Amino acid sequence: MSQNKLYFLSILLSFISITLYAQTGKPQYVIRTEQNGEFFGQITIELFPLITPLHSAYFDSLVNIQFYDTAAFHRVVPGFVIQGGDPNSRHGDPETWGEGDSTQSTIPAEFSGVSHLRGIVGAARDVDINSASSQFYINVADNAFLDWDYTAYGRVIEGMDIADSIANVPRDLSTERPNDKIEMFVTKGEFTNEVPAIPILTLPEEGSGGLLVNETLSWNPVSDAVMYNIQISEDENFDSLFIEQEVGRNFYRIRDIRLGNVHYFWKVKANNGGNVSIYSEVRSFYSSIEAPVLLSPEYGA
Repeated sequence: MSQNKLYFLSILLSFISITLYAQTGKPQYVIRTEQNGEFFGQITIELFPLITPLHSAYFDSLVNIQFYDTAAFHRVVPGFVIQGGDPNSRHGDPETWGEGDSTQSTIPAEFSGVSHLRGIVGAARDVDINSASSQFYINVADNAFLDWDYTAYGRVIEGMDIADSIANVPRDLSTERPNDKIEMFVTKGEFTNEVPAIPILTLPEEGSGGLLVNETLSWNPVSDAVMYNIQISEDENFDSLFIEQEVGRNFYRIRDIRLGNVHYFWKVKANNGGNVSIYSEVRSFYSSIEAPVLLSPEYGA
């Protein structure tokens, strides 16, 4: 897709997402699955419009026109993902499943701090990071190596046992396609609007000293959170941020810090994909002093 088309699609989807998700909260969708005409199981997912408004709006628009109905989970990989949503898998040649349709609209990447943990829903794509369309995958294991490279825009809230069963059906090892088609039928579910709890900072203790690069700041996990925003500043009012980072776990490994007993302040807020908490209390710590440089005698003297 040309840059101009991508730009106008982004503007259009932004307008749609603002219209659909003017309120806070998270939409849910029910994925009913069948195999050989028999009910296989049901998976309920929720999306993260506050984090990925374009992907959330696009998925919703496809559900509205029953786009996914009879599409297959065409790729199943135990210990990794199940993938589906290709229009070719509705009635096309199985050899084309997963190849996609070049006439489909594509969605610009919306990378975030959400980590590809078990149950997270992500957007499948080809080598172009902005080539995601209708195909999606569900992680059946923790796949953090996908972070910041693929868009994570939802998660399973019920039915992970069904996702596991789909991942383990008999399949063609060369194509990773199930021997018997597993169809999906997607409908809208409920809409939730809970605000996540405020994180409680745990380590280091207030006023701790001697911190170095690669040391860890941590807080208690918030049950509904999928992402946290951490701010670190050299002033207690956070007027000039030293670090602001989105992370998908309840800890942050310091990647940059000025040594010399510098006084730092930090705080964290939680994001559940539909709402954010207020920031936690503010804690502070001191960086380590610099290590001395040995001058004499020379090494090995």
